[in-house]
Parts: sequence; C-alpha cells; structure tokens
Amino acid sequence: MPSRLAGENAVDAPPRVLRQATLDDANDLPAPGVTRCLYFSAAGTVSLIAVDDSAPVALTVVAGGFLWVRAKRIRATGTSLTAAQIICGY
Repeated sequence: MPSRLAGENAVDAPPRVLRQATLDDANDLPAPGVTRCLYFSAAGTVSLIAVDDSAPVALTVVAGGFLWVRAKRIRATGTSLTAAQIICGY
C-alpha cells in the first residue's frame, strides 16, 4: 500500500530537521525556514506568525506539547518561553 504522504518532504511528513528556536520580532526564522511543528519543553505562551499571515498570534502551550503549524517567525515579544524551551521541526 503506498504511503499517504506525497513524499518525504511533503508538508504532512514528519520533520527531518530539529533546531532550537530563534526568537525575533523583526526577522523570520533562519534556514531551513518555515516550520512543520513546534515542541515545547515547558508550559507558557508563544507568539508566532504563520507562513501566510502578517499579524502575530499568541498561543498558550503545555509542557511536552506539539503545535503543528507552518510558522515563519517566533516573536520574542509575547513569548514567555526561552528559545531553549522551543524546538522547531522542519
């Protein structure tokens, strides 16, 4: 039975690269760029801008939780977690 995924690089495929987040109000995430998901090692609030949005949204997250989002920027303003507490999956 063929995989339901369009390929290993499809948007709905599991992440292939994990990086510590970069919190920045003015600049998008560095390469590899737009996330597939975010993992949080602590509870708190994260402020991000989704790939097709221009305005930030603040979300409450739980420790050990995943957020399946195509984020292009994780903002320092409005984020209570440190960069080390957020892992970006690409």
